[in-house]
Amino acid sequence: MQTIIDELLRSEDYLVNRYIKIYTEVLSKKNEKNYLYFQYIVENSVDIHVENDEDISEELSNPVKHVGQVYFDYLEEVVNIITRENYCPEEFYQRLYKTVFDSELIRLKDVEYGIILYFLAACIKGLPYYQANNIVRLSDDQFERIVKDIEPSVVKGVYMINRKFGYNTEIASQLCDLSDELKDRDHKAVFWAIMIGTLKDKKNN
Repeated sequence: MQTIIDELLRSEDYLVNRYIKIYTEVLSKKNEKNYLYFQYIVENSVDIHVENDEDISEELSNPVKHVGQVYFDYLEEVVNIITRENYCPEEFYQRLYKTVFDSELIRLKDVEYGIILYFLAACIKGLPYYQANNIVRLSDDQFERIVKDIEPSVVKGVYMINRKFGYNTEIASQLCDLSDELKDRDHKAVFWAIMIGTLKDKKNN
């Protein structure tokens, strides 16, 4: 089955047509392994949508637009909700597949399901999915206490971000050194949280 998926993904057809054919030839044939095929499709679509070919044929332009208007925001929200649970990849794709393709709430034609597969595999941010490991979660009090502990490192880090280096690796190397000096993972996580926030603020200004 993976060979069929690979051949269809890399065919010369319009991009949306490829996913419609994949849905019709693979996922429409209901079986208990479909969520694994769905996972394989998404994970192997990373480089597909950046090819220099037309995504949508004129014939499918209106159906894609219609399905997008009705379902695109819903699909993004479903992906975000399931992602927040931080499941292992297999369970994530199983739940996403069941919610979208095996639900009593959504009953569509094969072409429409193929368009939804295209959205999920090639358009929606957050896919492919990667499970986060060893997440650091702190209360506001814990966070503030650590901020006070690492204040000198934070001041130096912000200075390095705002300093006129020639290369991003130069900034990164200084931040890595400051992070390495901190005593544990919690302190490092708080440091990097502040640095990431500073970089985002700088980008937006």
